[in-house]
Amino acid sequence: MLLADATGRSVVVEHIDQQMVVAETPVVTNFYLTPGDKYGIGTTQSMVRYETLIDRLEDRQTLEVQDMQDALESVSKQHFSDGETTEWSIGFHLSTSEVWYAHREDFTQWYFDWWIQHSSVRPYLRKLAAYFYNRAAEWNTEVVINYKHDAFFFGAAVPDVERGQFADMKPYFWQTDTSVALNSWCYTPNNCYRPAEELVQDLADIVSKNGCLLLNVGPKADGTFAEEEHAILEKIGAWMSVNGEAIYSKFGEGPTKIVEGQFADGIKKHFTSEDFRFTSEDFRFTSGNGSLYVIALKASESGDYCVKSLAERDELPRHR
Repeated sequence: MLLADATGRSVVVEHIDQQMVVAETPVVTNFYLTPGDKYGIGTTQSMVRYETLIDRLEDRQTLEVQDMQDALESVSKQHFSDGETTEWSIGFHLSTSEVWYAHREDFTQWYFDWWIQHSSVRPYLRKLAAYFYNRAAEWNTEVVINYKHDAFFFGAAVPDVERGQFADMKPYFWQTDTSVALNSWCYTPNNCYRPAEELVQDLADIVSKNGCLLLNVGPKADGTFAEEEHAILEKIGAWMSVNGEAIYSKFGEGPTKIVEGQFADGIKKHFTSEDFRFTSEDFRFTSGNGSLYVIALKASESGDYCVKSLAERDELPRHR
């Protein structure tokens, strides 16, 4: 763990021989820094990164923002060949007390992903949101904060349902974030991949209820994607090329009940090819461009579909 104060002094806390040991250092990469038997244990590239950054700090212990960006770029993945990458870096602006979180090799962009509903973060959420939204107005840029649980007051950000969805249509915008693999957010050998058909079904169901789908595809260490992931995305893309107008332009009907809540997508992994989740009587509706779109969540073997919600109805008597 790395700790720093407002003066720029930083230390690393390491767990060695069942004890927590503190070592002062201006730079932290992936190897042990505490003097002793474990010092230097880590990867070769981490050593190179550490020495590169230390060299940049020889003349001064603090850097301007551009100097910091240049320093991080100098140890980014394009300078190394065997797959190890810098996922993220954190900077602290001594003048403004702003925390700068840079993700992957693009160190000019901000990215933040953490358990913001945690009690230790709650006192700072209002300040964080105000700063982010006000800066976005200055930049003339549309931004979004997604949250889970009760991290934000309703209406201050976009609610997110991780690996799940709502059972009913919502009058407000919301998001589902899920992955192509049931068992992991990243690439791991023998991933349990979800069928493209199932992901398309979820997409139609979510959009019809005023939501959007954020789909995660985890690359390998070298930045490439597995063949299974390619196949899933190509099938989704083929469906979107025909039906995308209905997605980008809202509830449905049918006997299948959606399991509401987070991490509900794991329930589906117990289904076999002989089981069903959706039937040819399950439809989702979207609208746009003056058209009503009806999406069947499963193909009918006969090719016939009956949409009961669109049936003609006897005129009901009016009541004052």
